[in-house]
Amino acid sequence: MKVLLCFEILAILLYLLIDRTTQLKNKSWSIKAGILLIMLLVVLVRVYKFWLTMGLDLDEAMGGYNAWSISKYGVDMMLKPLPVYFYAWGSGMNALYLYLAIPFIKLFGLTLSVYRLPMVLFSILAAFYFLYALLKTNWKDSNIIILMIILFLSPAMITSSRWAVESNIFPSLVVVATATMILFLSSEGWKKSLLFVLYNVFLGISAYAYSNNWLFLACATLLVYGWLIFTKKVNIKQVVIGVTTILLLVWPLALFMYVNYISHKELQVLGLTITKMAISRGSSQFALGNGVVGIWNNIVAATTMMVTGNDGMVRVELPIFGPFYPFMLVFAIVGLFKKVSSKFNDLDTYMLLLLLASIPTFVLILPNFVHYNAMFVPIFYFEYVGLQSILDTKFMKVSFLVTMAVLLSLFAKSYLVTNAAELHDGGIEVSSDVRNAIDATHKFKDKKVVFVTRYGKQYYPVVLFYEHISPEKFFKTREKLEPADHLEYSYFDKYYFEGNLDNLKISKNRVYIVQNNVGLDLSKFSKSKSEIYGTYTVYYY
Repeated sequence: MKVLLCFEILAILLYLLIDRTTQLKNKSWSIKAGILLIMLLVVLVRVYKFWLTMGLDLDEAMGGYNAWSISKYGVDMMLKPLPVYFYAWGSGMNALYLYLAIPFIKLFGLTLSVYRLPMVLFSILAAFYFLYALLKTNWKDSNIIILMIILFLSPAMITSSRWAVESNIFPSLVVVATATMILFLSSEGWKKSLLFVLYNVFLGISAYAYSNNWLFLACATLLVYGWLIFTKKVNIKQVVIGVTTILLLVWPLALFMYVNYISHKELQVLGLTITKMAISRGSSQFALGNGVVGIWNNIVAATTMMVTGNDGMVRVELPIFGPFYPFMLVFAIVGLFKKVSSKFNDLDTYMLLLLLASIPTFVLILPNFVHYNAMFVPIFYFEYVGLQSILDTKFMKVSFLVTMAVLLSLFAKSYLVTNAAELHDGGIEVSSDVRNAIDATHKFKDKKVVFVTRYGKQYYPVVLFYEHISPEKFFKTREKLEPADHLEYSYFDKYYFEGNLDNLKISKNRVYIVQNNVGLDLSKFSKSKSEIYGTYTVYYY
């Protein structure tokens, strides 16, 4: 509760700052109270027990350990200094979020709450910045309230803000870039030029957030620049400065592409590691294997996923809800058709360009909602446009607020109660119970520790995350494997990892941490002592 209280105090301070710097100070008390309530809810749904209600994701474990390793030793788990793209599993991990987490880890140490904190905080700051942009450009009060609710209190934006899977920061970056574009389009003189530079800074750093969205970023940049130049919203000097800003930020990634697709030799440049991956992840993400047939099948699968709201990953979508509230995607389609048949304003055009830039991703990249997270913001915007067409009376506006309150309440119940077990100990989420189980093995200093879990050899980053093994020790003692797109080590240091007990020989010189809820035959431990820690049991002799 102390963490929640601190964040709510932060929300009030940000609200007061916006009140002093925008037209919010001249609004009626009811509008002020309504906006404050929305922003407090935005904070609440992101902060409430974000360190307890979801188990540790394997990618969170991998990212957190690498961020800690850089913060303490200056190298990642493969002893690479300052990589522009982390080696991680072998096919890589995006760098931006890991570097954002380093100051927090230095201050507070590596824990699940600390590693998730930057994701939560950044998403909240992005929401307030977006509100500031709307108020600064004198949006209509009711439109601000409707858009803020749709954009920041919808399942996709809530769930992506609570998990520290590194790609989840991308939707918040789209929010920040969009807010900057809103301010840019309404500014003049030096402020306009400064905002355009800032917009391009956000474009550049977004490339480090999620490599699956490089295609989106390339298309969006070309489309937005083309529109700005054609409509004379930027001059040649601003274009040159903007392009230069992007190039100054992304040149390490250009070298990364060169290393992995042309030279195949790792580089060290200005203290940075231009990492050579074991294998490119692109081959496993693109639907190009079967040519036109494969692409068509991908489009069908992607469309089905969008309509049903189900990609099989409970982290982003919950049963019934999906990333969008039920039937809300219909309003996005309505809003898009409404704008196509009427006059576009500048923000309409910008959002349409973002949606168009998402088409290649939709067509070519295998569908799940993490892969398509660049689409969230433009979809929610057109959802807002579609709802505007029916929210034309006070009764309809009140009905909308009541409906959204009910949907948010039902979603919260689903997240915190109905699907709590799946979120805490689901398909690739590791229950926090294992922290205590690992600690219990510390008294057995001379014994090897064997983990028997549903994750098998994929479990190793969980131990690295919780035990804080030095990268040098891990690198020297790990199982020697051939490069692969998903390296799974069966041992390092004194830790061993198994997926079942079938061929496991029980030894009195070992301690066993066994996952309880996977239906294993535990008769082999009938003569051992045991200690239960939630969903894990420690067996020893």
